[in-house]
Amino acid sequence: MKKEVQVLLCIMCIIFLSIGSALAQHKVTGTVKDDVGPLPGVSVQIKGTVQGTVTDGSGVFTLTVPDANTTLIFSYIGFETQNVDLQGRNQIDIQLISLAKNLDEIVVIGYGTQKKADITGAISTVKPDKLKGLSQSVSHSLQGHLSGVTVIQNSGEPGGAVEIRVRGMGSINDNSPLYVVDGIIGSINGLNPADIESIQVIKDAASAAIYGSRGANGVVIVTTKKGKRGETTNVSFNTSQGIQTAWKMPSSLTAEERNMIHKEALTNDGTPATEPVWDYYNNPENAVTRTDWYDEVLRPGYITSNDLSIRGGTQKSNFSFSLGYLNDNGIVMNSNFKRYNVRLNSQHEILKNFSFGENISIVSTNQQIVDTRGDYDGVLSASMFNMRNTPVWEDEANQIYGLPKGDFPNPVASLNSKDNVQKNMAVVGNIYFDYKFLNAFTLKTDFGYNWGFGKNKNFVAIAKNGGRGLDQNSLTEMYSTNNTWVWNNTLNFDKTIKKHHVAALAGVSAESGIYEWTNSGTAKDFSNQDPALRYFNNAGSFPQHVTGSADDYSLLSYFGRLSYEYADKYLFAANIRADGSSKFPEDKRWGVFPSVSGGWRISKEAFFSDLTYLFSDLKLRASWGQLGNDKIRNYEYYSTITTVGSPTLGGSQFTAMAQNRISNPDIKWEVTTQTDIGIDVSMLKGKVSFTADYFSKLTTDILVQVPLVSSLGVGEAPYRNSGEVSNKGFDLGASYRNHENEFKYEVAVNVSHVVNKLETLGVAGATEIFTSDYKNVLVGRIAQGEPIGHFYVLNAMGLFQNQNEVDSYVDKNGDKIQPYAQPGDIKFEDRNNDGKISADDRFNAGSSFPALTYSLNFSAEYKGFDVSMLWIGSQGNKLFNGLTLGGKIMQGTDYNNSPEILDRWTPGSGGNTIPRVTVADVNNNRTYSTLYVEDGSFARMKNLTLGYTFNENLTGKNISKLHLYLTLQNMITLTKYTGFDPEVGSDGGFNNNMYGVDPGVYPQAKAYILGLNINF
Repeated sequence: MKKEVQVLLCIMCIIFLSIGSALAQHKVTGTVKDDVGPLPGVSVQIKGTVQGTVTDGSGVFTLTVPDANTTLIFSYIGFETQNVDLQGRNQIDIQLISLAKNLDEIVVIGYGTQKKADITGAISTVKPDKLKGLSQSVSHSLQGHLSGVTVIQNSGEPGGAVEIRVRGMGSINDNSPLYVVDGIIGSINGLNPADIESIQVIKDAASAAIYGSRGANGVVIVTTKKGKRGETTNVSFNTSQGIQTAWKMPSSLTAEERNMIHKEALTNDGTPATEPVWDYYNNPENAVTRTDWYDEVLRPGYITSNDLSIRGGTQKSNFSFSLGYLNDNGIVMNSNFKRYNVRLNSQHEILKNFSFGENISIVSTNQQIVDTRGDYDGVLSASMFNMRNTPVWEDEANQIYGLPKGDFPNPVASLNSKDNVQKNMAVVGNIYFDYKFLNAFTLKTDFGYNWGFGKNKNFVAIAKNGGRGLDQNSLTEMYSTNNTWVWNNTLNFDKTIKKHHVAALAGVSAESGIYEWTNSGTAKDFSNQDPALRYFNNAGSFPQHVTGSADDYSLLSYFGRLSYEYADKYLFAANIRADGSSKFPEDKRWGVFPSVSGGWRISKEAFFSDLTYLFSDLKLRASWGQLGNDKIRNYEYYSTITTVGSPTLGGSQFTAMAQNRISNPDIKWEVTTQTDIGIDVSMLKGKVSFTADYFSKLTTDILVQVPLVSSLGVGEAPYRNSGEVSNKGFDLGASYRNHENEFKYEVAVNVSHVVNKLETLGVAGATEIFTSDYKNVLVGRIAQGEPIGHFYVLNAMGLFQNQNEVDSYVDKNGDKIQPYAQPGDIKFEDRNNDGKISADDRFNAGSSFPALTYSLNFSAEYKGFDVSMLWIGSQGNKLFNGLTLGGKIMQGTDYNNSPEILDRWTPGSGGNTIPRVTVADVNNNRTYSTLYVEDGSFARMKNLTLGYTFNENLTGKNISKLHLYLTLQNMITLTKYTGFDPEVGSDGGFNNNMYGVDPGVYPQAKAYILGLNINF
């Protein structure tokens, strides 16, 4: 009986355990698909067990799991394995990612698309996930993501310009790449990064030759987001709010420190104690520090960005509508940039195989500009050199400022009195029709129009005691309009017959544009400065009259492309384009630009089959091509005349005219010839990818302005084709991605190196062009045999540490080379050995363009958490630190100095690099030398983003995604540069080939940005 009871109890326990187990189990259903549709036969396994199931013919699975927090593993041949946490859900629908997806990825090329695996040229791509957390501009977002592409940020000013250079500088003229947005040539200024689907940068001539004349400096192709056919309408809202601060807070001498330094300088010069200059320093009131000018003009800046998009489609149509708003209050007082974006893209199938679509964009910007680049009145340099015993206000109630001692303005007065606003609006759109027929042909016509309007209004108010430039009010206004249309017509052929794939393109493009501008001149003497009265009818005088002009151009092009692939392993492509430009005389108007390229996918060969477990793809590429450049002003082949005054003859006044430009009817296209050899590697089922290119490009027939003798009486020299520039280098890109486990991550590295050289100017008696003015001295040079845009200064070999060193520095005759030097003065190199120091001793002190640029990208995801980080850097470029003059080297007793001057040479100090302090400066220590030229290399953590995506249990079924993130920008900067910021661009003009002259430019800001992304 006892035994029977025990058996009964055991049975009951088993029953209860079974019931408990059944109650604890969780039933899960779902669907697994790929890009095309449902996937049958996918393995669905409970992690840590051998239990599982497979999907049926419709991609559906049903599985009972132990509990609601189980992890399922989805695996299928040819696809990435995915781990999914149930987190209480009983419905799981996922899409597997093909291991070959990267190779099958469609890349946008000129007037078409192509599989990435079939590309034979050098093309780099940025995907939208790399643009997360970046809202200022599309140009900014390219920084650090592409090998061979150098993005130079001119300053940290809100709305500030960014310059892009692809594989160096091929000309002494404009080196900007060509921008193509949704198939239409135009501009990327004003584009909202949230609207970007992909960015491709064409780097070699083989790929860019289809754009012919304007592809010589590379092509940036931007595709904006579209809805998908059959997609349920979805709404996405992104908002980010942030605070910006200076990444590095500058400083200047306190009043007490300045007095000490200046007294020492006067003593060194032997200034008698009876001189009036001593009275200022002997007054104890002037030794009191009252103001920190940097603290007055630099402030935390608020930045906000908001984007709303609605996208969807039916079986016959798709659409995308988006709104964007950016408000960036910079870190310098009164600086601001606002941008408003509206975009509508749609596509509709009217009849079978016949579709039409449009892309329409409206952009409005409003920029409050502050002067930071002025050599004499830039507010950041003025903050350095103004005395700190001077108060901001002498009498704030009566709006009387503290009076500066030197010729720099009171920085606060300058910012308050200058109201400089730039407003722009652009409406850009295109409409296209395409018709597919005979299962191989596509006929497309695409018409685009760009209308732009710009207005700049600059009012300078009188600021009592404000200092330089603030003693008289003035108003200037400038208006401009731009109207451009372009019409592309193409016929595409695409056919695969067994192992043969042939694609061909033929097209014609016509483009025309006109730019008109009016400059109001300058009005002065406003009796009332109220903002409501800052208009011309309230001015008292008009010392400068109204000017204006117009500039138009036209371009007609014929182009074609042929590509052939055999067995998906032998690849060939050829392009040709003929361009006729109105910028050249009729008999020189046309240029023809061909290219050829080939590729070999070694991994597709039978002899390579034993290595396919290691190599997913291995391709060799080579290309050759020619491209053109016409980026000079229009109609330079004409002579022009201008007014030269109003002479009086016989009591009557006449308008005099004179020739101001000599014509050259023989100018023609610049031509860039480029050779590229590359390799693309994909390994370990797509986990590892590597691409490398070596390139060599030579630009000939560069349009150079021939120097004129002054006796000709003509101010502007004519252009002629004569110069040659070479660029040689390599681009490397490598990445590793692992998405098989719960912890998914990716690491990518880009490295670019370029050696630039102006081979010749080709002008008899002319071998150099001077550029980059800093305080009325040209510190840059473009010269034969040297890199374009290098610093041209004296070589400072250190300091004379004692009198013996001064006396020993002699020429071959025993005469002193620097007869006025004293211990503590700079020792300059007599490079031409003529026994004296002069401008003839200047030399190439280093290039302003980096020899090496690099970046590191890292991203990872784990159970809803994500992190991404971007480091950028440059190596081998130099910067001209203009604040050295006055900062480290005294420029007079009316100016303050930087704390670095405290390390100046003094008797017995030894080893110092900063010269003794002196006002008289009989040795000309202030002469621009290598003491001003510093290493501009830097490494900067550009972005660090931490985020979390909430699961469905918290968000509910109506929200498909809720992502919260924190982005940190410019948190870490590693550099030896002692100026405000190592990212220093150019001022434009010839300077677009000469970077790095730093008069105290607007520095980059650190930013703390909190963002939220919601998808419905």
